[in-house]
Amino acid sequence: MRDFFTKILLLFICTVSFGHADENPLFNPQTQEEALFLRRIAEFWQDEEFEIAKYQIENYISEHPKSDMIDSLYAILGNIHMNEKGYSKAIAAFENIKDEDVKDKIGVNLLASLYHLKWHLRLIDECDYYITRVDGDLKDKITYLRAISLYNRSLEIEDPNEINELIVQSKDGFEALVDTKFENQSREYLSQIHKTLNDFEKASECYMHLANSDPTKKDEYLFSAALLQAHFDKEKALETFNIITKGSSLKSKDAAYNKLLLLYEMKRFSDISLEKDTLLNLIEEDKKSLAYFFVGRSYFNQEDYENSLLHLEKALSLDLEPQETKLT
Repeated sequence: MRDFFTKILLLFICTVSFGHADENPLFNPQTQEEALFLRRIAEFWQDEEFEIAKYQIENYISEHPKSDMIDSLYAILGNIHMNEKGYSKAIAAFENIKDEDVKDKIGVNLLASLYHLKWHLRLIDECDYYITRVDGDLKDKITYLRAISLYNRSLEIEDPNEINELIVQSKDGFEALVDTKFENQSREYLSQIHKTLNDFEKASECYMHLANSDPTKKDEYLFSAALLQAHFDKEKALETFNIITKGSSLKSKDAAYNKLLLLYEMKRFSDISLEKDTLLNLIEEDKKSLAYFFVGRSYFNQEDYENSLLHLEKALSLDLEPQETKLT
């Protein structure tokens, strides 16, 4: 951001023809004095002398309130505050800009400042304004910010009807971005939204898409998908847990434990007997006592009392709490 504004400042200072209005309204010095002033600001910016730059700009605005550069200077001042993470001050500077063309050029920076401050309502309104004035990647970015703001706003309120309205609007925004560079981020949010709407199948589909598009987090996404699949298709959930347990990621431990619980819930007791060694080898120590308990119960349900007793005693030896043996 800093290098960009330095280059833009220097470009317009060097190429301006005095007496003729530059087509770009952001930096349009009309006199040699204004051009030299902008050059100084550019140099302060480049040297990261932001305090001096701010002082010079604020002083110039105070002494030349009718200058044609006022809006441009507020734009620069706002960007300096942004660079320093002073987002409230950045917004205050941007709000002083009157020229519509200059407003358009700092639009994304205004939206970014609002996003950092979590001013969701204001951000939604500003996105609605700017989204009609841009296209391409910039429009996608604003659509993304708007969808996030709608979703975050839904988490702040209590009225069920308003929450549902915001979530649906947010969902529409993210769905419009699944074929853009914001696809993965949008699917992350869509998975949460579908869960909120109790549409577990669509939520799981989002995670399956993410698993295929991001190998670095594949098993994390598969695990989330499997948990959701267990709500509507237990066989599919088992298949997904199987994929994870065959790998070597950290999620294989959690997948093994959840697979054991799911097999027990499905009364697949013989499958538990066959796979117990593999599953118990994967399951983390703090879950071993419960794992042995369910294996023992599985043998009990198959009337294999010898193996049942063996595994239940093992569960007790691992300090299984009495309340943990209660099935729900």
